Amino acid sequence: MAEKFTTGPWEHKGHQIVSTTSWFLSPKDAIGQDIEPIPTSIVNLIGAMGGNDTTADARLIAAAPELYEALSDLRWHSVGENGMDFEIKVTCWQVDRIIKALGKASDGPMSKSPVSP
Repeated sequence: MAEKFTTGPWEHKGHQIVSTTSWFLSPKDAIGQDIEPIPTSIVNLIGAMGGNDTTADARLIAAAPELYEALSDLRWHSVGENGMDFEIKVTCWQVDRIIKALGKASDGPMSKSPVSP
């Protein structure tokens, strides 16, 4: 299934969430001269959010593509006779991607793996 959103990664810059791979204006103008590129704006935060959680909300939104990519790579398997029990096999590489995405969402590296006892 193809994604229906601007591909990531995204970054929180000032009052916007912007794409780091999609440009509203390219790094070259119409006659081929270098110009300052303008990234595609994903979300404009001015007036959209308020309160003490704005920065945390923006980090979470900016991490959405990485979280989506890391979690969509996981494969669930039905186990048990009732079909209601599931198990998942996760590689160290997948766990590392999830931890990095969660770290971006929380503005810092996670100090402990979520799969550690």
